Amino acid sequence: MATLTSRAARGVRWSAVSQVALQTMQVGSLAILARLLTVADYGVMGMAVLVTGFAGIFRDLGTSAVVVHHRDPQPRFLSSVFWLNVSVGIVAAVTVALVAPWAAAYFREPSVGLVLRVLALNFPIAGICVVNQSLLQRHMRFGALAVAEVGAAAVGYLVGVTAALLHQGVWSLVYQSLAMNLATMVLLFAQSGFRPKFVMDLDELRSVRGYTGNLTGFMLVNYFARNADNLLVGRYLGDVSLGHYTMAYKVLLYPLRTITGLVGRVLFPAFSAIKDDHSAFRVAYLRAVGLISFLTFPLFLGVMALAVPAVNVVLSPKWQPVAPLILVLAPVGLVQSVVSSVGSIYTATGKTAVMFRVGLVSEILPVLGFAVGLHWGVLGVAVAYFVVEVSLSPFNLFFAVRQIELPLPHVLRPVWRPFLCAVGMALVLHVVSARVLTALGKGLGIGALALCGALVYAGLSWWVNRKQAKDLILMACARV
Repeated sequence: MATLTSRAARGVRWSAVSQVALQTMQVGSLAILARLLTVADYGVMGMAVLVTGFAGIFRDLGTSAVVVHHRDPQPRFLSSVFWLNVSVGIVAAVTVALVAPWAAAYFREPSVGLVLRVLALNFPIAGICVVNQSLLQRHMRFGALAVAEVGAAAVGYLVGVTAALLHQGVWSLVYQSLAMNLATMVLLFAQSGFRPKFVMDLDELRSVRGYTGNLTGFMLVNYFARNADNLLVGRYLGDVSLGHYTMAYKVLLYPLRTITGLVGRVLFPAFSAIKDDHSAFRVAYLRAVGLISFLTFPLFLGVMALAVPAVNVVLSPKWQPVAPLILVLAPVGLVQSVVSSVGSIYTATGKTAVMFRVGLVSEILPVLGFAVGLHWGVLGVAVAYFVVEVSLSPFNLFFAVRQIELPLPHVLRPVWRPFLCAVGMALVLHVVSARVLTALGKGLGIGALALCGALVYAGLSWWVNRKQAKDLILMACARV
């Protein structure tokens, strides 16, 4: 257990280093691209990503998770999975290219068709990466994963910004995506050492189809529920509204998914190793929820406190309609940061069938909510997202934690202290923000306020939440 804990701690540290580097590059490139590209450019890319995101569900058919979860994956099995993923990637690319004209007609935006045909090239590339990435995750080699991710992101952002400076418009975002995927493929192959054999054993693949089938089914249902808002906004409100909505996602929910995804990447192999010991699983899960809350709660409440001036400074005044969307979506991110952790419970315990059934029930309401909110424009959709997400969170948590015999109220234990500290920090920022911005100007003022928020949160955490603060420090120092 100590060895597993130490490896998990190293994984969290590497994930944190990777996250800081990725977010720094993302904020820098976003600040540049938001000035060089139009709102409509982001809207067109958002429309295209809805289609590629749906096709991406079938990119690996859940095989990435099964490689991590498998008790002893042999070379024959891994090679079979590799060629399956490559084949699926090719089929996905052809399918996206064929449906591109229909997508352009649905969104009433002709340029979406050509953008989709080029983005389709990402699928075979991504299929090549699946096994290499999963093996690094299985063996908890998160340093190698961090190198691959940060290196690929650097290449992608450099290509995107260069293309934008050359006035390539929406194609800057397309080239950025292709460059990032190509760099990921090269770096993962260099880091993992896995080389597939020319074999594809169907019996090996059939042995895991129950696990992967339910996981893919859940991902399919979840995709439609999570993207119904974008589909409706793009169809009925147009590319400019979708551009604003997409930018709000980039500012808030994409970083959330990056953080929880990176932490989840550590949790999944760690939880899989103790899946039969529910007592140890419960302790590890609550500790993980506390860590996620400690890191994400101040992020979202801090962004809420500084949304209006931060949008003007980081993105430019033309993106000001994004500010009220951020104010509404920030609480959604806060709730999702906790609820998103349940996926690791289902996948580690092999209960993907339960995950699928719960997903079928819990993902209907968001679609209905988005349809109702559409009548009040893009802000109405965001409000509907908030109401539905908060309402469904106890339901989603209940069925997940019962798999490890954890009472639902116990999930609140590691969460309430980070929440109080983050609320206190946000109140301080709200009180002092106007004076600081007036005295220092918006540029320096935002930086000063961010530093002030970090110091206030650290101080409150040491006073109110010292145990979790020490736990994080010890984990960072590998003394766990």
